[in-house]
Parts: sequence; C-alpha cells; structure tokens
Amino acid sequence: YQYIVVKGPLARSAEDLALALDILAGPPPGPIARGWHLELPRTTKRRLADFRVAVWADDPACPVDRDIASAVQRVVIALRKAGALVDEAARPDFDPAEVFDLYKQLLASAENTSLSVGEL
Repeated sequence: YQYIVVKGPLARSAEDLALALDILAGPPPGPIARGWHLELPRTTKRRLADFRVAVWADDPACPVDRDIASAVQRVVIALRKAGALVDEAARPDFDPAEVFDLYKQLLASAENTSLSVGEL
C-alpha cells in the first residue's frame, strides 16, 4: 500500500530535489542493497535553450486550479524566453482517466487487506 500512494518528490530547491532523487533511486532496504548500483549519465546541456520541455498543464481527468495554471503558464513563458523548446501538446500514450480508475481499484484492494470476508 505504501507504494501506491505517491505524491512527489516535492522540493524547495534544485539541491533538495537532487537529494530526494538520490534517495528515491537508491536501493531498497535489505540484502539486495549490497549489489545495487545506479549511475545515470551527466547532462552535457548547460543552458535552458539546450533543453526540450513537455508541459502537461491541465487535463479534464485532473483539473488544475486557476492560480496554479497561471503560475505554470508564467514558467512556460520564462522557459521560452530563455530559449527552451516547450511543447504543451505532448502527452504520454495512456488515458489518465483509465489509469486513475485502475489506481482507485489498487488502492481499495491495498487498504482493505485486513477486512474479514463478512466485512466485505
């Protein structure tokens, strides 16, 4: 159940985010940790203009508050001014509503593992 409810990582700075990602990408506890090794390549990009950025700012399956949407648009504008290639139409190849329905089923099954047959 602990692996189903995920909200982040959330960070106050790039340094905090780097720390959080180091922890998340680290080994799980236990014997497997001894053989664990993850080495991601360092980026050669140094300027925002060197990056492509996909922005998924809103979706009918998960509406975004107007203040948040405005803040995201300000970031999009700043990224474009810095020369980044920003794509606001890019989407992963899945239906968010379908994924959310599956999530709710998995969450319900994980939360109800201690119920007896009579309680179901």
